[in-house]
Amino acid sequence: MFGERLREVRKERGIKLKEVANFLQVSITTYTRYEIGIRKPSLKKLVALCKYYDVKANYLLGLED
Repeated sequence: MFGERLREVRKERGIKLKEVANFLQVSITTYTRYEIGIRKPSLKKLVALCKYYDVKANYLLGLED
């Protein structure tokens, strides 16, 4: 669920993988792994993603719509 929401939000905003990866200071591969569910971000990165995309953590985590 997390990865799907992450990809959905990024695509809705027209943001490229490279842009988000640069913002988080991770490789494109690492960020892609977040989106496909192979890897989970740290709490610090999750908070940064919420601020970057202006969404609640509960939304990204699939706890609310």
